[in-house]
Amino acid sequence: MTAIKTIYNSRPEPQAAGIHFPGALRSEREIAFWNCRLTRRETILLVLVTGLAAALHLAPVLHSALGTPLIYAVAAISYLSPFTSFFFFACAQFLPFPEGSPHNPAQAGVLVWLPMAFLAYHRLNLRGIWLLWPVFPILIWTAVLTSLDILLPSSDHIKSLTYCVIACQMVNESKGQYLKCLIGLCLGALLVMTAYWASEFGLPVEVNDWGGDRDGFQRLGSVRADAVMVWPALLIGMSGLLGAQIAFASRISPCPSPLWLTYATLFLSVASIPPLVSTMSHGAFAGFALMMVALTWAASMAGKGGAFASARFQLLLRWGAAGLAVIIALFVFHFSCVRK
Repeated sequence: MTAIKTIYNSRPEPQAAGIHFPGALRSEREIAFWNCRLTRRETILLVLVTGLAAALHLAPVLHSALGTPLIYAVAAISYLSPFTSFFFFACAQFLPFPEGSPHNPAQAGVLVWLPMAFLAYHRLNLRGIWLLWPVFPILIWTAVLTSLDILLPSSDHIKSLTYCVIACQMVNESKGQYLKCLIGLCLGALLVMTAYWASEFGLPVEVNDWGGDRDGFQRLGSVRADAVMVWPALLIGMSGLLGAQIAFASRISPCPSPLWLTYATLFLSVASIPPLVSTMSHGAFAGFALMMVALTWAASMAGKGGAFASARFQLLLRWGAAGLAVIIALFVFHFSCVRK
């Protein structure tokens, strides 16, 4: 904790006018909560997991002998850090897997969890697990009403409950770095855009185009996820990263956003817009509009406390607006070409 205090008390960015940054944090809990700086270990794990997960989208890799082992490798490596664990929780829902594979990525994550938990942490810390008790009456009541075998180990309900338990363990192992866990979840959700951009760059991917086309535009999804599964993940990732930037720029934050997070938010948010539009879903457009309304309101509230004086927040707004303008111009150009 002494090292973290030193990092926060010697911030590289000068104090912006109108923003109150307390000289010392009130508790170690606050130090841990706002700590989103990646360690060398977390950086290596993030790059490795992202690379392996992105490789699974490529048809030659997916349909090769490496396809199935990579599914288990991504899950196992992710569990070496709480930050990358939450990254995996999000991307496991849409990661592609080979035909004939005994397990999908989400199931593989359940299977490798216990061995990796004891290997990496030498314990199973489930402090606070009792807070999940309201889930059990709901599951039992749903089973009675639907007459479905949702309580079997192979059911999606039990799998989701198991991931709640895994998340509880990883949150405890994060030692209070809850915001970093949220950032990991958002980054994992945004991995859903991999198939879109891979296809745009001419890489061998099998993009799901279920749903045909709408207004002359083909509705594109990911490899295993269709269009209606892509846009919720994109909105979750974008709103989480942009919301974190507003929180860092607000008066309650004792430090500015880490530089890596500011640039990642800028790049990934702009890059998410074309795949979001390509889903051609009413839910995607409505969700994006609601997200922008909520973020505008939150930014205005933070701005009253001096958030707009933050140099990094100004950087995000300036380059974000420029990127959005370029995307809109390209979309209008492409739309006019399709109409012709």
